[in-house]
Amino acid sequence: MSDLYDILDPWGPSNARTAAAGPGIGTSRECLDKVVLPPIYIIAYSAALKSGGGRITRDVLQRALEFSHLPRQTIGQIVLAADTGSEALTQRDFNLALAMAALAQKNMSPTIESVAFHREDLPVPELDGVETLTTS
Repeated sequence: MSDLYDILDPWGPSNARTAAAGPGIGTSRECLDKVVLPPIYIIAYSAALKSGGGRITRDVLQRALEFSHLPRQTIGQIVLAADTGSEALTQRDFNLALAMAALAQKNMSPTIESVAFHREDLPVPELDGVETLTTS
């Protein structure tokens, strides 16, 4: 199991996903909980909170991700993957979205599974100017 394809192979062994992602991690939304993230995550989260009046909606997340200069379709895919259906997204959801954006910027698959697989060597998202995020 040398790459992400092995993890996502539906015809592979039934325990491939969990085994490759590490003990107890799997591909869950908690995959970044114990990972030390770079400062851009806090900067972007603070700007998004301020922009959203204290909460982060899908719209606020989308506007934050526009600073990544990814195609709209990719941003939409990331927002849908990060969204849990609640009125507001948590910091965990927001961090997952930024990690997916960072992967997409490096031409990797922007999925929660990819984040879990690369959690120890995630690229840093490039979000130049995100601190200027404002309400609209």
